[in-house]
Amino acid sequence: MSLKLKCETALFLGTAWVLRRGPLFLAMRVAEQIALVVHRVCGWRRQSTQDRIREVFPELNQAERDRIRLEAVRNLARNVTELVRGPATFTSPIRGEQEVLDRICSAREGGRGVLLIIAHSGNWDLAGPRITSPGYPICYVARQQKNRILYQRLMESRELGGGTVLDRDDPRLLRKLLSFLEEKNGVVTLLVDIRARSPGEAFRFLGRPAFLANGLGLLAGKSGASVLPVYVGRCGREEHFWKPFPLRSLPAGCKDKQQRHELLQSCLDDLSGEILSHPECYFWFNKRWVLEPFNE
Repeated sequence: MSLKLKCETALFLGTAWVLRRGPLFLAMRVAEQIALVVHRVCGWRRQSTQDRIREVFPELNQAERDRIRLEAVRNLARNVTELVRGPATFTSPIRGEQEVLDRICSAREGGRGVLLIIAHSGNWDLAGPRITSPGYPICYVARQQKNRILYQRLMESRELGGGTVLDRDDPRLLRKLLSFLEEKNGVVTLLVDIRARSPGEAFRFLGRPAFLANGLGLLAGKSGASVLPVYVGRCGREEHFWKPFPLRSLPAGCKDKQQRHELLQSCLDDLSGEILSHPECYFWFNKRWVLEPFNE
């Protein structure tokens, strides 16, 4: 492990130890201040975040863009605090949660499972413990990170909430997901704002062209599972809200590329509108910026 990764690991583990102590509101405040120092003083993702918010909101003045950026940093710190403290932290009711659970229950009546479609907004890791609490089996897809220690801690936290985590780079991933949907009538959570690894068809996201991997269209077409887009947001330190959109699906065995394209685009349209309305809840810090064009 490189010196950089060793320092990163030590910082995270030390911060996590602190955040697990004391009342939640105090841990949140500590995490926020640490995140703001790392972002403002150390410059972590500062310039790239400024550029991304300016790209999506060119009409806003600098003060408003700074407000969005700094609140997004605070929200990231709040998400991390909830993650390291574990599922017991998630005790407050979530606005819209029951409606989401009702739609999942209805969708599972078809017996083909459910594809829960979300973006990197709010605390997307809340999906696991809240959806498994009524007894629904849930599965995540995650990509390996360079820092294996932190990646393993993240996976353990997600599985502690009752979910199953599958490696995005597993050559048998599709088969495993189809089996999970068919045999368990399970809920597969897909983050759709993932930049494709190579140029392909462009979709519209956040009002801009985006090269996205359409794993949703492939999985929905092969399985016939119900597709439920849900916007995940948060307000301040402890209030979360979910907004479900209408269920949709493709016929099992569907190979029509246009239908698969339209399915993903319809989900992106639903989620984009909410992200643009609540930009401070979005994760602007991803290394693989979703709107970044491929070099010719």
